Amino acid sequence: MVHPRYWQCDGMNDCSGGEDEVNCPGCSSDQFTCNNGWCIPGYWQCDNFNDCLGGEDELNCPSTGCSSDQFTCNSGWCIPGYWQCDGMNDCSGGEDEVNCPSTGCSSDQFTCNSGWCIPGYWQCDGMDDCYGGEDEMNCPSYKRAPKEKWEKLTRKVEQKKKDMRK
Repeated sequence: MVHPRYWQCDGMNDCSGGEDEVNCPGCSSDQFTCNNGWCIPGYWQCDNFNDCLGGEDELNCPSTGCSSDQFTCNSGWCIPGYWQCDGMNDCSGGEDEVNCPSTGCSSDQFTCNSGWCIPGYWQCDGMDDCYGGEDEMNCPSYKRAPKEKWEKLTRKVEQKKKDMRK
C-alpha cells in the first residue's frame, strides 16, 4: 500500500510494521520534541494548550507572575480570576475547578463534584457533563442505552476513518 509522503515521520504508524516512522530526522532547533517524537513549533510550548499527546509541551513552564485579579494555573499560565470555579476547566489540569464552594443547585439540577450545577436531565444521558463524569455514574441500566449507542456509532466512524486511510 502506498501512503502520501507527508504521513512519513509524522509520529503515527501508518504502515502495519511502522516502517514509515523509522530513521526519521529529529526536530529542528526552532521546534519542540514531544515524547512520541512529534515536532511542534517551538512557540506552541507553554501556550496553555496541550499540543503533544501527553501534554509535555505545557510542563515546567516559567511563571509569568499573574496579577492579583488572575488565577495561576499549575502550568504557570494566568487566567482571569472570574474563570475560577465557573464550572469550566480553563487550566490544562483543571485546577481552576478544584475545591470550589457549592453553589447549592436547585432540585431539578445535578450537582457535580466541582460544585457546578447541570440540568437534571443531563444525568445518565450517556455524555460526561461533569469534569469527573460523576453525572454518568451509578445510572440504572435502562438509562445507559444512549451511551452504548454513542459508543457503537463512534466505533463505526473510527472504522470508516481507518478504511479511508488504506
